[in-house]
Amino acid sequence: MPRKSFVELTNELLTSFPDNTTGLITPAGLRAYLTNFLDAIRPAYGIISRETANVQSLGLLDTPLIFEVGSVSTVPDYTVTPASGTVTRLAAGTTRLTFTSTIDAAVGRIITVTLYKNGVATPWRISATAGGAGKPVDIALNALQYDAGAAVYQWQVRADAASTNTTFSNVDCIAETVPVNAY
Repeated sequence: MPRKSFVELTNELLTSFPDNTTGLITPAGLRAYLTNFLDAIRPAYGIISRETANVQSLGLLDTPLIFEVGSVSTVPDYTVTPASGTVTRLAAGTTRLTFTSTIDAAVGRIITVTLYKNGVATPWRISATAGGAGKPVDIALNALQYDAGAAVYQWQVRADAASTNTTFSNVDCIAETVPVNAY
């Protein structure tokens, strides 16, 4: 069953639970409402990570960042595919995406990470200037996205020069459901 918004839960509460002067409130109705409520506030997430350092040769065009492992919560809001670097939100809702990584590239190279949604670049991006070999730089980006339906998220990377070898380590992308008033 899809996650309900707080507005939907409030309307359901008002219509499903009149004053119980005639026995209209049933155990089954109460269980159904409480189940919907718990589903609305239950944490849900999809995570993709790269635990070992990986060198990617970057160019001037965005290319998918390579991940190696993924996991999802028991609440079925997400699927993950580390090989393609995607996290898929399965239903409408608001998603908070957190990206962190350590990068190591030639001194002065500018590395840009961009969040893609359904194959299209979003305005969410971050750039960092590399410090040179052995001088890693940490980057982090938080994004908030509303989804009217299912959405596929992917992190893509590029450099300001062709054939820029960039080491990515400690890479994490966490997509988490944010309960909202209305969908």
